[in-house]
Amino acid sequence: MQAEVTTSKSPLTLLLLIGLLVVATLVVLSNYLLRPSIELSIKDQVHGDLRESGIKTVKVSVEGRDVLLEGFTLNHADWMKAESIVNNIRGINQVKNQLVVKNQTNE
Repeated sequence: MQAEVTTSKSPLTLLLLIGLLVVATLVVLSNYLLRPSIELSIKDQVHGDLRESGIKTVKVSVEGRDVLLEGFTLNHADWMKAESIVNNIRGINQVKNQLVVKNQTNE
C-alpha cells in the first residue's frame, strides 16, 4: 500500500502570500502616484535655480529623476553654468544637456 501524500497549505503560509501580494501592489501604486510630484518638484527646483542665476532661455523636461535641458544660452559660460547648477541639485540622477550656444563670439 502506498501512503497518501497531502499537500495542504497552512493558514500562515497563505496569510504571508497575501501580505506579500498586498505590499507589492502598494509599492507599484506608490511609484506611479508619487512620480509626477517628484518630477514637478525637480522641475520647479531646476527652473528656480536657473532663473536665479540669470539663465532664462532654457526649457526643462523631467522624466523620473533625469533632467533634459533644451533651448539656448547666450555664451558658453552660461551653457556650462546651467549644467553645473542642475548637476548640483539633490535627487537628480542624470542631466542631458542639449543647449545650444546662440552667440559663440561672446565666450
